[in-house]
Amino acid sequence: MRKVGDGDSDRWEPEPWSRTFEQPAPRPVPAPVERVRPPVRRPAPFVDRDRRILGIAVTNAVTAVVAFGASLIPFFQDPDGWPWLVAIVVVAMIVGVVVSRDEGATLFTRGWISNLVTTAAIMPIAALAVTLARQPHVALSAGSAWAPMLFTFLICLIMTAMAAAFAIWSADEPDEAALLVLPAAMIIPAIIGLRGGIEELQAVRALGQAAIIAAGAAVMAWSLAPALRAFVPPLALGLQVVLLWLSGQGPSFSRSSGEIVPLLFSALFAASVLMVVATSILAILARQFERDSRPFGRELYTEPERFRPSRRPPLR
Repeated sequence: MRKVGDGDSDRWEPEPWSRTFEQPAPRPVPAPVERVRPPVRRPAPFVDRDRRILGIAVTNAVTAVVAFGASLIPFFQDPDGWPWLVAIVVVAMIVGVVVSRDEGATLFTRGWISNLVTTAAIMPIAALAVTLARQPHVALSAGSAWAPMLFTFLICLIMTAMAAAFAIWSADEPDEAALLVLPAAMIIPAIIGLRGGIEELQAVRALGQAAIIAAGAAVMAWSLAPALRAFVPPLALGLQVVLLWLSGQGPSFSRSSGEIVPLLFSALFAASVLMVVATSILAILARQFERDSRPFGRELYTEPERFRPSRRPPLR
């Protein structure tokens, strides 16, 4: 303590170091914010992908129904007139393409286009090539083998272009690519297994047979894991060949023909097998190329496939 004043009014004050200062009022502590745990991101089920697989089965099944149904109507069974049966199936495929398009192509569209190319291009040319190859005395030395050779080359060219197109088109889902070209590959053994000159009615029924087996293969692929789906088309093609052979519908040709005829049939069959196998491989390569060509490399694509949103428009 110390004395302060002039003597008359002295007062005592505490020393500066002994003064007690009022403590400031504590600041109000805000209430803790309740943190909400973000939802756990779980793998999305393969619902859309399974629907797309079933979409392939639907397009193939509808093609088979239209082909078999049109072949049962006597009015359209005119061997010397217009190809009404092929026209009916082609019109049905075109209607399917138009109806299934909604702000872009869906997988139904791809299935319709695959069956459209099979019906309008591969089936008639294959039937013509096989019919010409089964004529008597077909040989290179006689000069009668050039026409079936030309049609065989044309079929192989169309199938190669089709495999490349559908591989690029299905690069986002490589396991579906071979299923899309399966009807085109299956029509070749079905056409080769027909006897004699191939009429329009026989060819359309062979188309229905190939389409219904392809639809069954798509349903089988739908029931399997995505990693196993790429093996279904080659197995389905092999099963079709075995069934045709056991039923007596294997390759047949005239005894007077040269060695070029079985060579042409072998080339057609080999083109079918290569089409199914190569389409899946090309789709995988196209997918890898697409990822590598995107900016920033692969860092944007390290997320698992099932977490990535599909870039394909919704099905209709």
